Amino acid sequence: MEINAKLRLLNCTGYALRQGDDLQKIQTEIMEVAFIAPVAFILDDGGDIKCTVIKDKAKFEDETNIDRRVSNVNNSFNVLWDQDCRTCTIYRNERNASKSGMNSFPWILGIISAVVGIGLGLLIGWISWGHSDSRPAVIDDSDQDFVVVREAVDTPVAEKAGEPAVTDDIAEAKDYIRKLHSKVCTKYTVHKVNQWWNNMSDIQKSALSEFKIPERIEAYYRFFEASNMEHIKRLIHYDRDIFSPYQQEIICVYGSNPRTFESLYRKYGMTFRIEPYDLGRVIGKVAEAEDTAVAVEAAPAYDAK
Repeated sequence: MEINAKLRLLNCTGYALRQGDDLQKIQTEIMEVAFIAPVAFILDDGGDIKCTVIKDKAKFEDETNIDRRVSNVNNSFNVLWDQDCRTCTIYRNERNASKSGMNSFPWILGIISAVVGIGLGLLIGWISWGHSDSRPAVIDDSDQDFVVVREAVDTPVAEKAGEPAVTDDIAEAKDYIRKLHSKVCTKYTVHKVNQWWNNMSDIQKSALSEFKIPERIEAYYRFFEASNMEHIKRLIHYDRDIFSPYQQEIICVYGSNPRTFESLYRKYGMTFRIEPYDLGRVIGKVAEAEDTAVAVEAAPAYDAK
């Protein structure tokens, strides 16, 4: 059974914490929140990821995540768990590496930052955890979070270091597309997708280009903001997979003729939440009105005598 873990953020004021769809500003020196997503990210004001933490401690410390851990340290963020792995502490070291003239030796900076960060993290942790039965683990040489810097690193950290795994991003993208394709999709849904996309880095956006997220956001905004049939006609220029099959049917009905659009718009506004029965009833009423109008126009005129 999955352990109910929490995140403790120390000295991260001014940054933002993102877990899945949840994004919150860090406004206090010591902040504790539930660890609700498989991966958590610390973002700066520009939306760039500065620290990445995986909820599963074993996965985080696996050798496949060496780039993430080195990037965390190079960005002055240090990560450690308490003994029972119920609390993950992220501590930011404010020391500016550029002032010490060590930019040319990131591996040395990584060791120093990690040692200082873990030491200070433990000190602050003892103070803030004084009321709890939980105590930080005694970290031996085999369990140090910064042990990764012992690997040979001949070049600076790659451009993608610190970015979430591509598989995580793809899973999020597919989930957001599923929400857009839903029958209950609203303008607020599109707004949430837009927020998520704006928080992605250029590298992540490039990796997700096949999902056409910006095109989807634009198309859905066009639908929900339409006020006449001409606006609906512009949606035909988008690829067919932008909208779900059911949504395409709704859009086709909206755009079938001006009377149908006005009837639907008056009664429902712009929405995908129209049951097939109600949709058919509106179409029937419009057709009946048009037949009546045609019959009236075609009726012969008789001169009154």
